Amino acid sequence: QNYLFVDSLYEYEVQVPKWLTINEDVENHVFGGIFHSTDNTENSIYIHGFKKTEYKTFNDFKFTFIEGNVSGKESLFDLNFVSKGKNLSKNIENGVRCKLMFERNNIEHHYEFILLETSNNYLWIYFEATPETYPENIDKFDDWMEGLTILDIK
Repeated sequence: QNYLFVDSLYEYEVQVPKWLTINEDVENHVFGGIFHSTDNTENSIYIHGFKKTEYKTFNDFKFTFIEGNVSGKESLFDLNFVSKGKNLSKNIENGVRCKLMFERNNIEHHYEFILLETSNNYLWIYFEATPETYPENIDKFDDWMEGLTILDIK
């Protein structure tokens, strides 16, 4: 049975599927969780909220998480990640979507980032998987996104 998670600070709600084990970091404004692939590898989905005052513009936000990350260099959002490349970003309603690859602790991970702009907030929504489990589980991320409602539409 799914249940509805509502974040009144960052003004969104999301249907939480039963296959997701919840992991919430209230102090850092992160909600999401982990789930297992058929080979028992952990994959994850998270939403991280930011007030607009933390970035000058949406383009600055996008630069930090997508555009400014150069292959072979440390990421701009976390120095523990080294960029291994990215696909072209796609514009979506109120934001952008992009597949990125990073290495952390000598292990490569594939990510799908969605960055959204609302009236008062920016949301960084991401799916993390191994190169092998990414194709198997990207549909779960898409299902998660279908259950997301922005309450503070720009």
